[in-house]
Amino acid sequence: MRRMLFICTQLVFSATLLAQKDSARALPEHEVTAMRFGTKPNGLFVQETDTLLYRFHAASNLEQLLSAHSGVFVKQAGPSQLASPGFRGGSAAQTAVVWNGFSLNHAMLGQVDLSLFPAFLTDKVQVQYGSQAALYGSGQVSGAIYLQNQKADTGFHADVLLSAASFGDYAKGLKTSWAQTRFQVKQKFYHRKARNNYPFLNTLLFPVQSQETQHAELETQAWMQDIRFVPKANHKLEFHSWLQASQRQIPAVLESNSTPSSQEDKLLRLSADYQIQHRNWQWNFRSAFFNELMWFTAFRSNPAYSQARQFIQAIDQSFVYHNHKLISGLQWNYSKGTNSSYSGSGELNQLAFFSSLESGWLKGKFRSQLSLRKELNSFSAVPLLPAIGLNFQLMKGLHVRGSWALAYRVPTLNDLFWSPGGNPNLLPERSSNSELGVENASSIFNLSLNGFHRLTKNLIVWIPGASFPQVENLKQAEAYGLEFIWKASWRNAKTWVRLQGNHEVLRSINLSNPNDDSYGKQLIYVPRVRHNFLVIAGYRNFSLSWLQTYTGQRYTSTDNANALQDYLLADLRASANFNVHRHRFQLDLACRNLFDTTYAIMLNRPMPGRSFLVQLIYSI
Repeated sequence: MRRMLFICTQLVFSATLLAQKDSARALPEHEVTAMRFGTKPNGLFVQETDTLLYRFHAASNLEQLLSAHSGVFVKQAGPSQLASPGFRGGSAAQTAVVWNGFSLNHAMLGQVDLSLFPAFLTDKVQVQYGSQAALYGSGQVSGAIYLQNQKADTGFHADVLLSAASFGDYAKGLKTSWAQTRFQVKQKFYHRKARNNYPFLNTLLFPVQSQETQHAELETQAWMQDIRFVPKANHKLEFHSWLQASQRQIPAVLESNSTPSSQEDKLLRLSADYQIQHRNWQWNFRSAFFNELMWFTAFRSNPAYSQARQFIQAIDQSFVYHNHKLISGLQWNYSKGTNSSYSGSGELNQLAFFSSLESGWLKGKFRSQLSLRKELNSFSAVPLLPAIGLNFQLMKGLHVRGSWALAYRVPTLNDLFWSPGGNPNLLPERSSNSELGVENASSIFNLSLNGFHRLTKNLIVWIPGASFPQVENLKQAEAYGLEFIWKASWRNAKTWVRLQGNHEVLRSINLSNPNDDSYGKQLIYVPRVRHNFLVIAGYRNFSLSWLQTYTGQRYTSTDNANALQDYLLADLRASANFNVHRHRFQLDLACRNLFDTTYAIMLNRPMPGRSFLVQLIYSI
């Protein structure tokens, strides 16, 4: 009776269509990862955040998880403020955030705000370094962040999250799931409220004064639901839904003429996936609808309203024959934006055809992947996009890989329709991407060393004008660098130790105009050097972790005359796990920015100093 009541409750909540687990792997009973087509791309490196790190950051948003444990650099204006992801010198618009196979990049803005992505709602996070635009489309230039809702474990399970942190930051969450062979349902609820009234040093005043951040409160509440139904052994139907509402205050920039403002966001994300598998064939029929609303209110002014809607329909198939896998598909995107500043309809139609052939040779030691994509849209022509990836196993656990690909990014609705300043004649950004890497994996030590190069043309840039800014295809940029990512672990019956690190050296330079002072200079807000280092030592059910992050100097002017200082941060965390029959408890005590370092990620946007966190996760 209790189980039937629980199922009926979930079905009542699901009355609004929902979402999908987007993947396709034409092999029997293969539970896919966050990659839409099931397998990791040949020639590219994919980094996965494991359950331990995910639970460490359960009460936080994704920007903290990714900044601490991946090569993603998040440009953040402050706690709970706009957090734009980017890596390998690319912008936020050149970084795709993919939820169960669908890109979440905003149709009007071209990017996502990670400060509004609760980590508690996500089951799995993967970071792909490099471009897969030939398969996934616009925006996958520097890489992608994949978020996935995974299959629930059999039976009934629940997680309860409670946390309290400095500066009036409180979060709570509830996650429940019930699953059997043919049916599962999962619910997630999350609420967070933060005052963000942290002290900082105002260096623009003389003498320097200590002040407290004002007008920086955040409140967000979210609900996510997953339903999975398997009517037959070779049929699967999945729905996912995501509803969220957020209200936040935006503090004034540390300048005399700046005023505070506020922003309210509401979103609805629905998607569905129907998968049919027959012997070596697999078909996916996928559909999604995204509706995102925003009200922005400047000081003593009326709210500015905008609405972005996206409809996505896709069909793809995969066929496996011996050591070869053929993927092909068709996808249609319709985007519509509503804003009082728009000139024209604010609509964009995109139709794309794509195909990929993955092959194994030499008894699987050598793998190749060739991909092609052709897109048609209502404003500009996108050329045929090829991509090739290679992976060769030199010996057990040691692989060498390489890739070359063309990538693109179509203009956003704001770029095309904003009035005044928008330009309906814009061309898509185009880039050539290449990389070479080596990976070694063993039971104790894993490492990946990657070298990459990217040349981007037709960069879409808003240029200040005499009366108003205008958008044009002007810039050309080059990015190249080295990445070293590693992890080592050791354990015995009672004790375990884990060490891991992300290290990056990067040049991302402007090549637009040789007569300009910015020519050959590092792009603004792109650090040349970043390092993350984590060590965790555990004994029985207790662990102690130390996280150290270093971010190099970032320039704030295009001629590199002005810069923000580099900074070194340290976090200390103690965790304890207790089991009482079927009940599990995880208690975390953390001190963030242990040495109270004064720093800023963006100009005149001070970040908080030392803070403390208490987090409890109860599981059954």
